[in-house]
Order: sequence, then C-alpha cells, then structure tokens
Amino acid sequence: MKRGTPLKTAVILVPLLVALVLVIRWAFRRSLVPESLFRVSVTDREIVATDPAGEERRVAWSGLTRVEIRTTDKGPWEPDVFLVFYAHSVTPSLVLPQGATGDDRLLEALGTRLPGFRSDVVIKAMGSTSDRVFVVWDATAATSP
Repeated sequence: MKRGTPLKTAVILVPLLVALVLVIRWAFRRSLVPESLFRVSVTDREIVATDPAGEERRVAWSGLTRVEIRTTDKGPWEPDVFLVFYAHSVTPSLVLPQGATGDDRLLEALGTRLPGFRSDVVIKAMGSTSDRVFVVWDATAATSP
C-alpha cells in the first residue's frame, strides 16, 4: 500500500484530531452528572441547596463556622471534589459536589461574604487528586487578631 506524502497525511489527520479534541471537551463538560443535578443558590441570609431528589437544605451565613473542600481519588469518573459546610457542629450541615448548578455563584459569594476566605487554598485543592481536606475558611481563624 502506497503511503501519502506527509502534507497529505497532515491534511487528513489535523481535522480528525481537532474533531477528537472537541468531542472530548464536550463529553467532559457534559459529564458533570450527577454533580449538576444538585442546585445551589445564595441569598443575603443563607445558602440553599437542593439535591436531585428535591430535598432542600439551608445554612445561614451567620451560622457558618467552617468551610472545607474535600477531594478524593475517585475522579474523573465519580464526583471527587466537595464543598463542606459546618454550622456549630462537628458534623457537616451541608455537602455539595463541585459542579452543582450554581456553584460558581456560591464560590464568588464565599469569597466576598467570609472574611479571611482562602482562595489560594481553593486553587490548591483543585489540583488535588488524592483523599484530602482543605480548610478554606474557619470562623475562629477569621476573628483571631
């Protein structure tokens, strides 16, 4: 079988590679299921989250005592990044997967509403591929001199 010139081969392969990259990007964007089935919104008073079954949980801004990001080694095929909120308890009051519908507005609100919120730790957490806990805000640290 006769092979084509390198230019002819490139003319055929480059569009195929571009198409493959676009399909992969589309698939990963669409792959945030079940994460995107969770919905979250913020008001002046609280964070409101609804799970896929329709169950609603609320956490008042004034009641927050700690916010963490937990990462796991389960990604990318399973949810592997979670926002965890504590309100005067050692057990979480609310846990949301990254990719929940509305989580971009939530992260923005966390940065503006919580003094001492650690955006640098959020960035570090997003690079984690192992089981870890990153404290991005703690009420006691935020009020310490």
